Amino acid sequence: MVRRYVEKQEKPRKADRQAMSSRGQRLLQHWKRLQLRHNVLCRKVMDNKSHETHYQIICPSSRCQEVWRRVHEAAAHAGIDKTLVSLRKNFYWPGMEGEVRQFHQGCAACSLQKSRVEPKAPLHPVTVSYPLEVIALDFLSLGRTADEFPYILVATDQFTRFAWAIPTRDQTAQTTVKAIWANIIQNFGCPTRFHSDRGTNFESALMKELCETCGVVKSRTTPYHPAGNGSAERFNQTLLKMLRALEEEKQNFWPQYLAELVHAYNNTVHSATGYTPSFLMFGRHLRLPVDLNLAVGPQQPGYLVGGWVKDHHQKMSVAYRIARDQMKTASFQQKRHYDRSAKASPFLPGERVLVRLRNKRGRGKLAPWWSPDPFVVLEQVGDTGLVYRVRPEKGGQGKTLHRNSMKPCVLPPVVSQPTEQLQEPETALPVFYGFLPTAAQERVNV
Repeated sequence: MVRRYVEKQEKPRKADRQAMSSRGQRLLQHWKRLQLRHNVLCRKVMDNKSHETHYQIICPSSRCQEVWRRVHEAAAHAGIDKTLVSLRKNFYWPGMEGEVRQFHQGCAACSLQKSRVEPKAPLHPVTVSYPLEVIALDFLSLGRTADEFPYILVATDQFTRFAWAIPTRDQTAQTTVKAIWANIIQNFGCPTRFHSDRGTNFESALMKELCETCGVVKSRTTPYHPAGNGSAERFNQTLLKMLRALEEEKQNFWPQYLAELVHAYNNTVHSATGYTPSFLMFGRHLRLPVDLNLAVGPQQPGYLVGGWVKDHHQKMSVAYRIARDQMKTASFQQKRHYDRSAKASPFLPGERVLVRLRNKRGRGKLAPWWSPDPFVVLEQVGDTGLVYRVRPEKGGQGKTLHRNSMKPCVLPPVVSQPTEQLQEPETALPVFYGFLPTAAQERVNV
């Protein structure tokens, strides 16, 4: 309809404009730029950079998606902004940018290949209230295969932030259990809970037997979600930073300096609690070699046993209360900062999702970020709203995943093809001198 008015070079009256669709009314806002070129309705624009005049073809609403698809594929599935630039060179339609964004959301290739960063789920901090309530476990690999001890078993008490680091030759279940028993349980007693990832060493029958014997609860993170064991992961980074700070000749003998580095960490004020981990664990400030070198004398006053117990109890009650308040404040601030970009909406049972592709199968960096096979949400696991049970849409074994490892699926539903019944091939009848046998003739006539 707009083309007809442009052809007549007659601007429609108010009543005629009100009778038009909203798309036509918005197009009339560019009346001075509308022209017919080769019998095609166009919009005249000038490039701000090159000062060249371009004529954008006014694309009909029925052809917008097709035009977008061809330009988008020709641009090797470029992003929204780059696709818009390519489109605007030759085409225009009202509401172009919003529609292109919708088209991009439905592009299956872009959804699998380029959506690496997805909205994150809100943070759910772990709440602790006393020492040795939860100990986080993890293995740190230095990537130095020539070392006698290539791995470090890292443990962190989530209340006091007291840390252990034990060098190991391997990550087997036997080595893990021995290290935990000798360095943690025998020296500090049995904790309430061990928390780790789903590594085979932490999920082994031997580890289960140790927990049952010592009355320890074993919890685990969701698969492929290292943030679920955040305290151990953060100490890993701190420990690596301290090891890198060693002189180069000392780095070749890093196991000899590991205990000294961890001791320094445990006697440094932690920002989350406001206390040193050693003070919250033992109730006193440890005398360090640097104190002796600087001629700092003992700071602990003398007590009788009864007086020391009373003073120690009062002092630790105050320290634990302050540490809990400090950790609560730190957790709140961390959650508020994290949740600023956490805009992922929860999934409902039956909703179709894509899951992060972990098994590259030899494709390396050319593999897509997301699995091309859609999954279906079965149920929500736990009360955090962050963990879901899903199964493949085409059937198969289910799995438990964190919300950050999934995103809404825009691929078309998987339609199961009906299996065709194989028909038995007709047996070729033998011919005897150009005639069929009598029995065969009867079969054909029937």
